[in-house]
Formats: sequence, C-alpha cells, structure tokens
Amino acid sequence: MIVYSDNKAANALLNHIEASSLDSVYQNLGIEVPDIDENENFMSVRDYASFFRILYNASYLNHAMPEKALGILTKSQFNLGLTAGVPPQIEVAHKFGERVLLDGRQLHDCGVVYKIDKPYLLCIMTRGNNFIGMSETIKAISETAYKEFE
Repeated sequence: MIVYSDNKAANALLNHIEASSLDSVYQNLGIEVPDIDENENFMSVRDYASFFRILYNASYLNHAMPEKALGILTKSQFNLGLTAGVPPQIEVAHKFGERVLLDGRQLHDCGVVYKIDKPYLLCIMTRGNNFIGMSETIKAISETAYKEFE
C-alpha cells in the first residue's frame, strides 16, 4: 500500500478499520476528519505534512513505530518527485499520490528529506494535465529546497 501507493490496498485495509477509530486518530492528531459524504478524499498540504511531522517527532506513537513507518516510507517506488531533486545517497521518507479528476490530474509528494545534519519536511501538491511536467515541477522545487539547506 505504501511502497507502491496502491489505493486498492489502502481501501482494502480501510474496510477492516472502524470509521470511529480512524476518526479518533484524526481528532487526536488535530487533523480535520475527512467527510465520508464527499466524493473526493481531500486533505490539505498542512494536514498531509502533519502526519510526517508527527511521525518524525514520534509524538503520537511509541518511538519504535514511527521509525518503522518512516523506514517503510523510504522504500517508496516513486522516484520522479522529491527524491529526484536530491542526491541519490540522501534518504527520503515520502508518500506520493496521483489523482485523476474531471478537469485534470493532481500529483503530490510529501516527506522527510534526511539531509545530513539538517533533515527537513517538504510537501508539494500540483495540479495540471501533464504528469511528467508536474513531476518535473516537484523535482525542481525539491532541488531548490535541498540547495537552500546547504
């Protein structure tokens, strides 16, 4: 589900979790609970980034679980966004998502860039019709951010 950003796997997992339990987690984290009556599962870039901040700071789960989750996120198979903008030896714990809408597409990539001695969080959400163009935009922003932290 995470490594390949597989929505079918995510939905299969969600079918085995009570909505009230999931809502409780969102509320505990201070993140807006998604509206199940809406057709789109919308999350703001701030909320998306909050998950990574909470994992990185180990401020919700015990220390072992966030480390394990971030380790899985470093294995993401999407390498055209955040990871393309940093040197290959730099690990990035990230999650990307692509959505096809009636009026275009969205491509998002969000994660922790483990720059030596200066890790940082970067989340980018794009909208357009050209997947390659959007991934190149994410890469360019990632490159710029990486250079700014030097």
